[in-house]
Order: sequence, then C-alpha cells, then structure tokens
Amino acid sequence: MAYTEFLFDPETVKNAVEEMTANLQASKDTSDFKGHALNVIKRRLAKEPARYRDYGPYWWEIKRLLGEDEYYLGSDDDVGVRETYSGETPEESIVKADMFRDLYLSTFFVGSNQFDLDGSGDVWTLWDDDMETAIAQSELM
Repeated sequence: MAYTEFLFDPETVKNAVEEMTANLQASKDTSDFKGHALNVIKRRLAKEPARYRDYGPYWWEIKRLLGEDEYYLGSDDDVGVRETYSGETPEESIVKADMFRDLYLSTFFVGSNQFDLDGSGDVWTLWDDDMETAIAQSELM
C-alpha cells in the first residue's frame, strides 16, 4: 500500500509552524511550541485515551514524540505509516497531526479508526494495542 492520502502541503505546514509559534510567543510568552503542543495532547489523552484515534495515521509519530517527552505510551508502532506521516521536524509532525485531527473531527465519526491511505478504497485500521489497553482500563474505573 502506497500511502498518498492525508498528506499535507509542506509549505502550508512550514507556514503553520511559524504562525503557531508566533501566536504562542504572543499569548504565552514562550516559543516552545513542541513542549506546549505535546502537553495539550497529553491532557487530551489522559482525559480520554480513545482520542488517540483523532490523529489517524499521524498517531504513530505523535506517540513517538510523546515518548521522547517522557510520556511513554508503550512500544506498539507502525513504522511504515509513522515514517510516511512524519514531518521534517517534531513541530511539523505536530502541525500535520493537528491538521489531520481537524479534518477527522469535521468528516469522521469520533472513534473511527479506519482510513483509506492510498485512495484505492482499501482500509487501513489504526490499532494501537497499548492505547486499547489503556482505554479498557479507563472504562473499568
């Protein structure tokens, strides 16, 4: 499967990183876009682990970045998808994941985890055993 769907224009992504970093500097007096964004994602996932699905194919890179930021969520990974849906920088990866999340929230049912990544109609399923375990555990509480 060649992953061609849900890729965003690199120039649009670079511009969004610059704009979001500037907005963060103006509103929070910090330029640590990566740290701030990962903290937002951590809070979302702590509240509702199933929302990892909001990031679709970008989830695997977000999970890797969270692990680097000492928020380890397990070892399950899809290397091929992660490498395709990563940015040149962590900030670009976060922006791409956020752009996908916006698309997801406007066009998919929340909780959907099946995506056509190559435009062929074949379905790729986002399934992270680590997160699914976290979801099951949160539902028991």
